[in-house]
Amino acid sequence: MASVDHDRQGRPQSFMSIFKRVVTEETKRYGGLVDSEKFRFTVQYLDSVDDLERYQGDCRSKDDTAPEIECGRSKHSALALYAVEYDYTPIFSNLIADPSVLRREVIVIQEYERDAFAI
Repeated sequence: MASVDHDRQGRPQSFMSIFKRVVTEETKRYGGLVDSEKFRFTVQYLDSVDDLERYQGDCRSKDDTAPEIECGRSKHSALALYAVEYDYTPIFSNLIADPSVLRREVIVIQEYERDAFAI
């Protein structure tokens, strides 16, 4: 993802917009089985491994349905935790009453801030 950092007009893109675009493009491979409107994206910027240890889950509140949220600041943050959630109804929905949420997280060392990263 780091090589895709400018839009067609040469303007820098935010990490959130790149993250969202890549995930949305990947959903096209599933031929309409995945609705890209059901994704929720979160990026949590962290300054250190100690901050990561103290991290308590999601900076999104339980009732927050915004499609994307960035918490913290990207500048001078050595780590970023990217998360994507997807609301879905299982194929056998008559056996499972509640809708489900699929969540995946990735922890990334932000290369351009690497000199600020101390273990």
